Amino acid sequence: MGDKRAALILVLVLSLAVISLPQIRVVKAQNTIYIRSDGSVEGTDKIQREGNVYTLLGDIRVERLPNANQDGIYVESDNIVIDGAGFTIQADTRGIVLSERNNVTVKNVKIGIGGGYGIYLVDTSNCLISNNTVTGYAYNLYLWRSFNNTIEGNTVTNAFRGILIYDSDNNSITGNIITDGVVGIELEDCSNNVLRNNQMRNNRANFAVRSYPTHRVINDVDTSNTIDGAPIYYWVGKEDRTLPSDAGTVVLVNCTHITIQNLHLSKNGQGILLVSTTDSTVTQNTIMSTRSGRGIELVHSSNNNIIENTIQDFSSGIRLKESSNNIIVKNQVVYNDRGIVTESNSKHNMISENEITSNDYGVNEGGGNNVISENKIRTNDYGISVHSSNNLISDNIVAGNNEMGIILNAGSNTLIGNNVTDNNNYGIYISSGNTLRNNRMSNNRYNFDVRGTNFENDVDTSNLVDGKPITYWVNQQDKIVPSNAGYVALVKCENITVQSINVANNGDGIFLAFTIKSTITGNNLTNNYNGIKFWGSSSNQIVGNNIRGNANGIFFSGASFLDVHHSPSPNNTIYYNNFIENGNNVGDVAGSWWIQESTPTVNVWDNRVEGNYWSNYNGTDNNGDSLGDTPYVINENNKDNYPLMGPINIFDAGIWEWIPYNIFVLSNSTVSDFSFNSESALIQFDVEGENGTTGFCNITIPKGLLNTKENWTVLVDKNSVVPIVNEDTTNTYLYFTYNHSAKTAEIIGTDAIPEFPSWIFLPLFVTLSLCVILIRNIIGKKGLE
Repeated sequence: MGDKRAALILVLVLSLAVISLPQIRVVKAQNTIYIRSDGSVEGTDKIQREGNVYTLLGDIRVERLPNANQDGIYVESDNIVIDGAGFTIQADTRGIVLSERNNVTVKNVKIGIGGGYGIYLVDTSNCLISNNTVTGYAYNLYLWRSFNNTIEGNTVTNAFRGILIYDSDNNSITGNIITDGVVGIELEDCSNNVLRNNQMRNNRANFAVRSYPTHRVINDVDTSNTIDGAPIYYWVGKEDRTLPSDAGTVVLVNCTHITIQNLHLSKNGQGILLVSTTDSTVTQNTIMSTRSGRGIELVHSSNNNIIENTIQDFSSGIRLKESSNNIIVKNQVVYNDRGIVTESNSKHNMISENEITSNDYGVNEGGGNNVISENKIRTNDYGISVHSSNNLISDNIVAGNNEMGIILNAGSNTLIGNNVTDNNNYGIYISSGNTLRNNRMSNNRYNFDVRGTNFENDVDTSNLVDGKPITYWVNQQDKIVPSNAGYVALVKCENITVQSINVANNGDGIFLAFTIKSTITGNNLTNNYNGIKFWGSSSNQIVGNNIRGNANGIFFSGASFLDVHHSPSPNNTIYYNNFIENGNNVGDVAGSWWIQESTPTVNVWDNRVEGNYWSNYNGTDNNGDSLGDTPYVINENNKDNYPLMGPINIFDAGIWEWIPYNIFVLSNSTVSDFSFNSESALIQFDVEGENGTTGFCNITIPKGLLNTKENWTVLVDKNSVVPIVNEDTTNTYLYFTYNHSAKTAEIIGTDAIPEFPSWIFLPLFVTLSLCVILIRNIIGKKGLE
């Protein structure tokens, strides 16, 4: 009972104590509070003025008005002191603003969570910002074009930039604590600032330096400044030294012959920064961050060695800007946005034998005239991305990258001996004017592709896609593409034949750029982005190809995002092709959003008798001629007037009297095991389809190969069927139907091309006669003897 009474008394005492506490009211203001140039205060009565000292009497919250940003206190007066007395100012845009001010002190203020800037100085000099606590703004303390100010003893937390000194010189930054933000202290395009005894802790990038005209990075930063307890080494004009092993970050300006070795650096804007520094070595360091800043950065620096470092989780692992003749060798560069980056006239650098893994971009080359060789570049989004010219990229292993293995966005580069495998999208993707030798692409979704506007590259057959040579011809005429080609590009060519090749897994199976009067026939084009792509090419024959499983079966390009001039591809004749299960059977860049005024190119999609097979054609064949009764509409300017009701099969019947013959079998069945027997005047093949359905065949037979003096004999599983027969001057067309199951079809004529042409017997007879005469002469001479 006594315990209960004691507890009740304690509760009553605490309640009275709470009631008796002084009530501190938060003052809410709807407009910015001004300290005017005449010394008056406008917008609140919670600031007390005594002479030139302004003291807060309570917390102030400036609320945002609709469609208007409000500052906390905007100072228009010089030579004053603002004493926060430990109270809080909170504003959505800027807490305290000093613009074009002189000799203003801001002290003892708490500036709470807001929007843009906690304490904002612009074009302001000789001010003191002391003993304030600023938290939760994008920029807690921000100096811009401000000089000879002192920032001391402040506590800065939870900011995108804790203290940013931007284009501001001769300031003193002393004794501040900056924690739990993105960047602790950043010096950007500034010089002659003095930093002492600042503590940066637990920021994603504790200390950073930006903007690099050399004279704009010369600041006085000594080792009393620490990063998670480790000192900053900010050396200017040093030479022939070795960095102490306790460094938290390293900045070298105008230094030479410096060794940086065996450091463990983490969470900085740059782990190691070299500005106008030469002949130095950075080796065997471990540098880590949290996906921000740069691991090792060289600016205006030359003849340095970056060797055997591990760099992880930066915006850029190793970055070169206007830095030349450096060696970057045997580093491990992992989990960065960009692994190794060269920019802005960074030339004649050697990037070799590095392990570059799991970055967004493995190597991002923008400097030009660099060598990228013998690196292992794996599991990045982009392996090697090149935006400059005259680079040598050789003997790299580029594997397992998510988007592209190697992409060349510029010309005059050389790729030699690279092994590009298992990339989820493109293997090698090049623009115009490049040279490729002995590159091997395999098991990429699209092994090889080309972009640009003129497409004149030097790519020979030493380059392989899935073990097959690339045929990349420029300015060729009257030739036949080898049947083992794994990719075909014809640029500015005429009268080229591409026949009986299998092309799969490329950006384009066959690419025609500014090519005319060529024939593409009997090819299998599967799983490419574009089965066949045209760019400014006309008067070509596309006949009898299997175009299956591509994103676009045929694509008419002729313009790019960078070149909106449209090069159309008209008057091509396209028939007897199978368009099966493509994402889009026919695409045309004309009418795209960047060239909307153009219209699709007009081409011919049949031979006036038969067209193409389209797997998504929904028409009917009521008269049983194996042709659709309605056209297949491709776009506003193109249609196939005679769409085929089944796929077309093209079979090689052999070469007779030096003439190649093909048999065309149009059927809704699966056709296999084709054979032609000249001696028996017999064509035979197997057909198969779903049991219970009706199958048909429409066969085109060249009269020079097989004909008949009477009626044709057609047998299906030895059962005679009566075909519908049509003919023209060169071919006979047989159409017949049957019930589906696995069957054998036989077509028998009477007159087949002879196995041996008749003219061959005359020289045989002459030769035999001469032999007989010779033997008789020999025998006669022996008899006389």
